[in-house]
Amino acid sequence: MDRSGAGKNGVTVVFSYAPDGPPVASYLTGTDAGKVGGYTHIIQFDGPREGTWSVWTVDGGRRSSVIATVKTDGVAGDGKCQQANVDFVQN
Repeated sequence: MDRSGAGKNGVTVVFSYAPDGPPVASYLTGTDAGKVGGYTHIIQFDGPREGTWSVWTVDGGRRSSVIATVKTDGVAGDGKCQQANVDFVQN
């Protein structure tokens, strides 16, 4: 999103198991059900997966944001959902 808080489409968001590590997934913002600046990444669809995950933006093949860290646990249960919302603000 920009400094005013408005979403921005076309930004590449990268996910990895290590800061600045090899990307395991990447998405362009704005591809998530038409939400401007939105993106979604499901780590594991068939159950919980414990781990520490790194998320950042890329521009021209280089990291263009700070690295956000998301931690998940491996505990399943009725009504239990692990979700993280990470918004990157561009200067």
